[in-house]
Amino acid sequence: MSKWIGYLPDFYAASPQIAALQGALEQQTEALWTAKNGLIDQLDVNKATWGLSCWEASLGLDVDVSRPDAYRRTRILSKLRGQGTTTVAMIQNVAESFYNGQVAVEEQPEAYRFDIRFLSSIGVPPNLDDLSAALEEIKPAHLAYDYIILYRTWGELEEKTWGELESRTWDEILGGEL
Repeated sequence: MSKWIGYLPDFYAASPQIAALQGALEQQTEALWTAKNGLIDQLDVNKATWGLSCWEASLGLDVDVSRPDAYRRTRILSKLRGQGTTTVAMIQNVAESFYNGQVAVEEQPEAYRFDIRFLSSIGVPPNLDDLSAALEEIKPAHLAYDYIILYRTWGELEEKTWGELESRTWDEILGGEL
């Protein structure tokens, strides 16, 4: 029985035709509400799925539906954050959106450059090429930049025993938690 039939006078509940009509209307209305909510989700980059292509196209980004949605969202958010006058805070915001971690931007105005220091993890961050492309779009043309990436040193490994390290891969030893 349809929940909508409760909004009608009681004598309609006894009619099988009215109950069937209300059931059909309820199904269609629920489908419309679901579609409306799905459409509204596409207006929020963090919730969008099929709408990511529209976001990318409107921002002048290459549309690549073979990439994971999370990757596509970081590119869109980076482009949105990169609008306006370029500041240290903007560069930091864009870098953090690609890195998904904490970064520090260190200016060197006398050398016409800046450094981006990755602080949250050890090793080369993912999407570094995409971050470089985003930085090239937002930074002034006369500025150069370098990445400062944290790596594990041999001194940090000297205090460990072979037994503690033998079950780990080389990448885990150099870049992961010890």
